[in-house]
Amino acid sequence: MPQLRVETFPSQIFWLVVTFSLLYVVISRIVLPQVRTTLRARETRIGADREQADELRKEAEAAHLRGSEALAAARADSERLLREAHDQATVAFRTETQRLQEALENERVEAEARIETSRAEALRDAEAAATELVRSLTSALTTVQIDDAALSRVVAQAARAKTS
Repeated sequence: MPQLRVETFPSQIFWLVVTFSLLYVVISRIVLPQVRTTLRARETRIGADREQADELRKEAEAAHLRGSEALAAARADSERLLREAHDQATVAFRTETQRLQEALENERVEAEARIETSRAEALRDAEAAATELVRSLTSALTTVQIDDAALSRVVAQAARAKTS
């Protein structure tokens, strides 16, 4: 095995030093600066992303707060509108109820007046029929002449006495 021969050691050491030196120069001058640049860009991007995420979080919290306030205001408005609508409906209901009660009372008064008028007419008709009946019976049964005014007064008194 040639690697284990002592006479080839100086040559092997020389090429080892040359190879590692070249490798060191290439890595330290070319590769490492690119890696450092990439790492710095990555750190910068991560930092910017964190700052942007913090700003977005703050904006989201502010939007949530505004939304909560808007929701509370909308609820308050809806409750106020419901109360107003309820109050208006109550007033309208009471007004309509009162109007209907007044209309019913007017109809009752008119009906009572019609009933009283009908009763008075019926009483007059009954008095007239009774007067005519008494006159017919008297003239059929007797020859006495009856005064119409006196007969009407007597029948009217009898009818009032009966209804009282």
